[in-house]
Amino acid sequence: MKTRKSSYRLPPPPPKKRKKKSNHCKPEPTCKSTSSNSGRNRQNSKCKPATAKDSNQSTQPTHQSVVIQGLNVTHGRTTRQTASSCEAGFPFQSLPTECLLKVFSFLTDVEKCQCARVCKVWAQLVRTPHLWVKADFKKLFFTMEKNGVETIARPSASEYQRMKSKIRNYVFHLVSRRALLKSLTFSFDLQEGEEIWLKLLIHCLHETNSRELGRVVFNWVHTPHPYMFSDSASHTKSSRILSFHKFLTALHHACPNIKSFAMPFDWSPLSLHLLGLFQNVKYLELYKYWVFRGTSQSAINKLLDQFPNLEKLKMDVAVKVKECESYPQYTISSKSLKELDIRDSNGFFLWSVTLPQLLSFQVNRACWSGPMIDRDHLKIPCLYTVLHDGAPRLQMYNEYKLDEDWRVLCNPELEQALKATCFCKKHKRGALIY
Repeated sequence: MKTRKSSYRLPPPPPKKRKKKSNHCKPEPTCKSTSSNSGRNRQNSKCKPATAKDSNQSTQPTHQSVVIQGLNVTHGRTTRQTASSCEAGFPFQSLPTECLLKVFSFLTDVEKCQCARVCKVWAQLVRTPHLWVKADFKKLFFTMEKNGVETIARPSASEYQRMKSKIRNYVFHLVSRRALLKSLTFSFDLQEGEEIWLKLLIHCLHETNSRELGRVVFNWVHTPHPYMFSDSASHTKSSRILSFHKFLTALHHACPNIKSFAMPFDWSPLSLHLLGLFQNVKYLELYKYWVFRGTSQSAINKLLDQFPNLEKLKMDVAVKVKECESYPQYTISSKSLKELDIRDSNGFFLWSVTLPQLLSFQVNRACWSGPMIDRDHLKIPCLYTVLHDGAPRLQMYNEYKLDEDWRVLCNPELEQALKATCFCKKHKRGALIY
């Protein structure tokens, strides 16, 4: 039986692609032959590849070079870097954790939250309590710039509601991070809305690590809000002081080692007692709470006796006038005080000081807002005499730096500064004190 031949034919195999020879594979000649030499010279002049010994002698890198055109040189050895390592630049991720936290500590709270969205490693680092040391509620308020100075603006009704939600979220954020607070700043009327701000602050202090809190700057009298939400008129002065006492009690229970205070102060006996519980205070700034409430000499003595380590004292005191003949003049005594600032006080005249460590004294002759008083009845002593007898180590009088012999000779510059600040008969013109 005959077999039929199949008409199907296999397709021819595809042609093989020839590899192109790259020019860089050819060794480049290291020398050139001259045609003028003899055959022996021609034979010796044939190009030879450079040996390893010659190449090491000519291209050996120095130990001082670190990175040369993408080559990493370490201890005389040359290794080629990858393209990704060259583009990455500084290896930030390979730093120790302490260094990374130090870098993050220079960022603001908003920038830290933005960094937490980069990767999981950064998000975990941002949750470290050591990065959250400041609780500043003032930055959550609406601000406006006027004459180059940024001040807190009075928000509208809707903006005020958003501000309240932002403050609550901020407290939740600090509590969830277990913030290691070292500074606290706020401006709230502590009695507003059945003490909503007081309760929120106490919750923040108890739920965070606030034992190391060292500086507190707060205004417990006023909350920036629109007039329609302002119910401060119904609050009496005494009832707001009770809320202030509650805050000082809770503050001492949560963080008793505070070293710096800046706040309005009412100079009541209970306020002096609660403030005296903070025995480590070194810097104290007290502003007037009620202009019609005076400050007695006994209150100032008790304040200074309670703080044996006090170094800076700034007082804003408005002295009320009862009788022109018995207008109060004060005495300040402290063994540790180095800076005294009474520039914002009105009617606060010094009779004498006993400040052996005082280095800086700030005073201002403010506009007189009291009655027309004859200066001869008050018998106001000269500030030069007061400081000469009670502050032997004084170095600064306002912005003027005193000479070493200022107690021996009052030079013209110091005399000019006294004429602008002193109420005595010598340095103040006119018979009346206004």
